[in-house]
Amino acid sequence: MVESIDDEFFGFPGSVAQIEAMLKQLGTEGMASINAHLMAKFEAAKAEMEKATQSTEQAAAKN
Repeated sequence: MVESIDDEFFGFPGSVAQIEAMLKQLGTEGMASINAHLMAKFEAAKAEMEKATQSTEQAAAKN
């Protein structure tokens, strides 16, 4: 989920040790930031899906 911190690039972790090191570096604030970002993306996708469902229902009602 994290590709860089303060312009320092991190590649895809290749081991559990690399994942654990990243979690230590992120700390509580970093994880909270990731969670907030993912929740915002989830809410946007959910709203888009609800909008599409309503449009489909409205189109079906017209027929």
